[in-house]
Amino acid sequence: MRAPFLAYNARSHALTPGPSPGGRGEKGRRRSPKPQAEDDAHAHLSHSSSSFGNEEVALIPRCAFVYLSFRFADPPWSPSRGLPVEPAYFVHESAYVDPPCEIGEGTKIWHFSHIMPNCTLGKRCILGQNVVVSPNVVLGNNVKIQNNVSLYTGLVVEDDAFLGPSCVFTNIGNPRSEIVRRHLYEKTLVRRGATIGANATIVCGTTIGRFAFIGAGAVVTKDVPDYALVIGVPARQAGWMSRHGYRLPAPDAEGIMKCPQTGWRYREAEKGKLACLDHSEDMPLPAV
Repeated sequence: MRAPFLAYNARSHALTPGPSPGGRGEKGRRRSPKPQAEDDAHAHLSHSSSSFGNEEVALIPRCAFVYLSFRFADPPWSPSRGLPVEPAYFVHESAYVDPPCEIGEGTKIWHFSHIMPNCTLGKRCILGQNVVVSPNVVLGNNVKIQNNVSLYTGLVVEDDAFLGPSCVFTNIGNPRSEIVRRHLYEKTLVRRGATIGANATIVCGTTIGRFAFIGAGAVVTKDVPDYALVIGVPARQAGWMSRHGYRLPAPDAEGIMKCPQTGWRYREAEKGKLACLDHSEDMPLPAV
């Protein structure tokens, strides 16, 4: 019968099958008396000092260790970190996170989502229901992903981007079931602050510019400039959007376009390249 507890050796960092607390250890050694519960976050674990192997050990319930080891991408237990601790991010009990991967503080992963190995998720991201993140995908900070979105290998999403429900990304331009082309995955880049509308499709190999706005259902087949509003199949530019997500009016005599919400001014520095005159694209929005 498998030992119900694992013995963690504090000196050698080894995990070995341990005896039941209060029972006899290997080779008939008697364990020290059963320890009292601790008044901290780890009171559910059983700790004990013992002569088991003439070393100081802690007893960890096998079921707790297995659950904690496989439940989180950054395992709360490791020899260098000691006993399990709660992660700084949230994973719903129905979601799966395959280690190793990096998940930032404050990130929330909701129902039925699947995070595959070697992903990087920044801080304060929100992944809605049924989101799949394939290996080596990179998400920046404060990325919002709505329900039913699959992010495939080769995708990089910068800070503050919004991915609408059921939007689609690809990573192979000419897929065939009979031909393996994993070594031909193409990179797709969604730059800072961009918005991808519901059911939009982003064909691989494209770059979505900073604060660009992709209309619902659009099919993007080429790069999209910063602040551009694109709609249709295939997507065509229909105007410009402000950083706050409002469509900009026609320019005045000086070429200035003002956001109807904030009054911030925008102007084309050169044909097809819009810039904000009142706030740097590299700076976060002022606190409200």
